[in-house]
Amino acid sequence: MRNLILIGTLLAAAGGIAAPAAAQALINDPTAIAQCLCERQQLDALQQTIDQRRQSYQTGQQSLASLDRDLEARRSSMNVEDPAQVDAYKQLLQRRDSAAAALPDGLIPDYNAAVARYNAARSDYDDRCAGKSFDQTAYDRVQATLSCPKP
Repeated sequence: MRNLILIGTLLAAAGGIAAPAAAQALINDPTAIAQCLCERQQLDALQQTIDQRRQSYQTGQQSLASLDRDLEARRSSMNVEDPAQVDAYKQLLQRRDSAAAALPDGLIPDYNAAVARYNAARSDYDDRCAGKSFDQTAYDRVQATLSCPKP
């Protein structure tokens, strides 16, 4: 029997099986439950912000790629002796330069800031709430009347 416990412990340490968890007390404090529920809502909102920033960044990259293709197409067919074509090319080049500047000047820092806010909130949530067991009756009561502060 002692050998089986030792083998089970070794396998658990190696990731083979889960070792029995220590008994965990149920949290029934409404304040603690509300804090965790509100932190979860905040995490969800921050994840949506990250998704929006990622979409903006991807749209910016696609726009830049499209402008690059347009410039290449115009460059290969442009009559450099026609001032109207040269001016149109210069305007397109300015749009491309503005789109290129928007990535490192705004879209990338906005995305990185959103990720940093999410990671900090996630760390707080993990420290206080992740893996905790809540008394279902208390949890349901708190959730039914939950009112979280706006971030």
